[in-house]
Amino acid sequence: RLHIRKNPPAKLRIDDRPFAEPFLETGCGLVQQHAQPVDDGKALILRLTQNRRDERHIDDIRHQRAGGQRREVEIRGGFAIHAARHYGVRVTTTTLSKEQRDLALQRIAAAGLSDRIEVLLQDYRDLQGRYDKLVSIEMIEAIGHQYLDTYFAKVRSLLKPDGMGLIQAITIEDHRYAQAVRSVDFIKRFIFPGSFIPALAPMQQAIARSTDLRLFHLEDMGSSYALTLNHWRQRFLAQVQRVRELGYPERFVRMWEFYLCYCEGGFEERSISVVQMVLTAPRCRRPNILPVLQA
Repeated sequence: RLHIRKNPPAKLRIDDRPFAEPFLETGCGLVQQHAQPVDDGKALILRLTQNRRDERHIDDIRHQRAGGQRREVEIRGGFAIHAARHYGVRVTTTTLSKEQRDLALQRIAAAGLSDRIEVLLQDYRDLQGRYDKLVSIEMIEAIGHQYLDTYFAKVRSLLKPDGMGLIQAITIEDHRYAQAVRSVDFIKRFIFPGSFIPALAPMQQAIARSTDLRLFHLEDMGSSYALTLNHWRQRFLAQVQRVRELGYPERFVRMWEFYLCYCEGGFEERSISVVQMVLTAPRCRRPNILPVLQA
C-alpha cells in the first residue's frame, strides 16, 4: 500500500490540472489501419475513435440487462460516464487521487449521472462486493510487478461466478520484461515513479497461479496508441504558451514533449504495445468475440 501511495504516477497528478484538458482529455483512440493524418479535426477524431475503443470495452454490456453492476477500478477518459449514459449500467469506480476524484464527481454531476456512478477514494485491494463486469484501464502498471498475483486475485474476487473482466494494459515484449523490471528508465525516473510495464507471459502466469479465470479474448492496439500520442504532442505544442502561463517551467515543457515522443517511438517500433485482455469466470457463457471480416 505504501508503494502505491508513496509513488502516485506523475501523469495522474498532471492529469488533474487545467493544462491537461486541451490534449489529454481523451484516451487512446482505436484507429483504422489506413487512417489519414489530420489537422484541425484531430481533437474530434480522437474523441470519435476513443468512443469506438470504449464500445469495445463495453460490448459485453449488450449481453446483460440494463441496470447491471459494473466495477471500474480506475477512472480514465470518461469511460464510466460513457457506460452509464449509453448502457444504463451502475458503475462503481475508484482512485487514489483526491483531485482526480473531485474532478470526476464534477463531470459526472454535469452529465446528470450522479445516481448511476459511485466514485470511491480507496485502494483497489480494499474493494468489496461482486460484480457482473470489471474494467481496469491502464492501472496495472502502477501496482508493482511483485503484486501481479494479488491484483488478479482481487479481480477474480470482485466478479460473480459468470462475470467478465477487461484489463487494458501497456505491455513490453516478453523477452525484455525481466531486464525492464530491474532497470530504471526515463519513464520510471520522471513520469511514473515506482511503475512497471507488464508483459503478456507474466500476466498469464499470474492469472493461472492465483485465479480460475480464463483468457477469453486478446486484442493488440499498439499502432493506434502511436498515432494518439502523436496527436497529443501536436495539441500540447499548439497550446504550449498556455502551459507556460499556468506556471510550468521550460524544463517541464521539454520533459513532457520528450515523454510523448519517447512513448510514440516505443509504440511505432513495437517494443511496447497496449492490449485488451478479456477474462471470464468459470460460469460465463458469453458468445465468442469474432473479428469483423472485410469483403
